[in-house]
Amino acid sequence: PAAWVTIGDGELEPAREDYRDFFRDQGGCEPTTTAIEPEGCVEYEGCGIESPVVFCGHPAGHVWPEIGTDAARAFFQRFYGAR
Repeated sequence: PAAWVTIGDGELEPAREDYRDFFRDQGGCEPTTTAIEPEGCVEYEGCGIESPVVFCGHPAGHVWPEIGTDAARAFFQRFYGAR
């Protein structure tokens, strides 16, 4: 599946990394990434065309990040276009 994942630095622990990596692996992605906007986000390389995976880290704990709404919107617009 396509996935947009965000995890705060204050909660980035092995179990959370496993959650992120589950989607990366299911998407057939490589462990390498390319930085994308907004700052703190990366896209995994080599994913299937219908299963991109983006990870956005942020300097907080288990909260919705300031970049969250815009970054998630940009990700999902790939599938549905600008609305």
